[in-house]
This record gives sequence, structure tokens and C-alpha cells, in this order.
Amino acid sequence: MTNHILKILSIYTYVTDKTNWTNTMPKDINIISYQIDGRYDHTFNFGKLEVKKDHVFNIAPNEHYSVKKIKKGSSI
Repeated sequence: MTNHILKILSIYTYVTDKTNWTNTMPKDINIISYQIDGRYDHTFNFGKLEVKKDHVFNIAPNEHYSVKKIKKGSSI
């Protein structure tokens, strides 16, 4: 399977003081994220994803998930 990026809608750095949150309004787009530093546990329907420094991950369109901050950091 080959994936191609056809269009980039926005690029931004994300930092939050929240300790946990739930995605209540899933978007119909892919979200590709690069974790610069810190650690966050993302829980999806398929299980938990431990996201830490230098991880790249994709959130599929309309994916429901929740996040728990383990160590504050930032992502792009």
C-alpha cells in the first residue's frame, strides 16, 4: 500500500497545558504529527499508542481518541 500526501492544509506547533483531553469532534482528514519532545499516551479504539520524542504518527479521518499527558512537550 502506498500513501501520497496530495494537499497540506496547515502546519503548526502544538503545546498545551492540559493534562488530558478527548477528541470530541473528529475531522474528516488525516492528521500527521511529529512529537518534538515530551510524552503523551493516545488511546484509540484499537489500543494505546505511546507517543514520545521523535515519534511520527497518523490519526485517521474521523478517528476518536483521548490523550493523557505523561511529560509536557510539543509537536508539529
